[in-house]
Amino acid sequence: MRYKVKALNPAVYQDVMEFLNGKRIPVLVASEKRRLLAVGDLLDEDLHEITSKGAEVTPDFQYDLEVKR
Repeated sequence: MRYKVKALNPAVYQDVMEFLNGKRIPVLVASEKRRLLAVGDLLDEDLHEITSKGAEVTPDFQYDLEVKR
């Protein structure tokens, strides 16, 4: 599963980037201007930590090969 992470402000964006880099979670796409990140699979605890920092996390079904269209 791929996820979109939308940070609400630049400080949250930096906090989330530091968290992801510290956990060695690969960032597939990063747009600092839009404060948007695309990441792969996340553990529930990682999802909780990212949302507690003030970011919105949503599944990105566009890149899910399991979804039938």
